[in-house]
Amino acid sequence: MGAGGASTAEVERAGARVCLRGEIDLTVRDALRSSLDDVIRADPDTLHIDAAEVSFMDSACAWEIRRACSVLDATGRGVALSRPAPAVVLVFSALGWRDVLAAMTAAG
Repeated sequence: MGAGGASTAEVERAGARVCLRGEIDLTVRDALRSSLDDVIRADPDTLHIDAAEVSFMDSACAWEIRRACSVLDATGRGVALSRPAPAVVLVFSALGWRDVLAAMTAAG
């Protein structure tokens, strides 16, 4: 938690890369979805997600990443997840998506 108990998070888009930092939870879900959708519309071969600085991720945000994977996969494109923090590995594992995590990490 940030100062005063507030959630701290950052979703930053640069080209075909989305960088996630801090607590990636429901408070940033809309920003995450918007950033992912912006990249998808830009039509890159690969959407790159840097998740090295994620301290927490909830299932709602993990679903947004999974949704982006499905959209891109349907058009022959992909998602590359680089340096997933333990919090990201934990939520994807808890949701039973180790295969998705492995595929994204291999692409990263």
